[in-house]
Amino acid sequence: MENPPRVATMVFRVALTSLGIAAVIIGTSMFLMGPTVTAEASNWLLSLVAGTGEPVSGLQSANADSELRFYSVLWIAFGVITIAAARDPFKYHHRITILLLVFFLGGVGRVIAFFQSGEPHFLFIVLMIFELALPPTFIVFWRIVKSRVAEHV
Repeated sequence: MENPPRVATMVFRVALTSLGIAAVIIGTSMFLMGPTVTAEASNWLLSLVAGTGEPVSGLQSANADSELRFYSVLWIAFGVITIAAARDPFKYHHRITILLLVFFLGGVGRVIAFFQSGEPHFLFIVLMIFELALPPTFIVFWRIVKSRVAEHV
């Protein structure tokens, strides 16, 4: 039978790597194809799961395109660093905490926008929920993994 702390560590690493891969894919799509195409592709995927279908609007301006393509490079970098840190979470746990904090603060930014500018498209509400929920979930899971590893040492 597999060592439980090793399995839990592997699950954590896979989950963190998946977050990093998603960031790289989304950032690359945003950079190469623009925010409108990326948002519509994401919305299509969401519609498969949630049954929504309302088109995403408000991303078509040259200003939004320019700004979001600029920030997409930072999203790609976030993904690459997250993938690298996931390779050895024990060694890079401080970096992982910072990365999760950055991800969480992105969700906080969406909350601020929600209250200052109004309700966004459903896609962005779903993203906000993920950005607010995943970091605490990852941190709690990581603490469980570390405690299990400590029990088996």
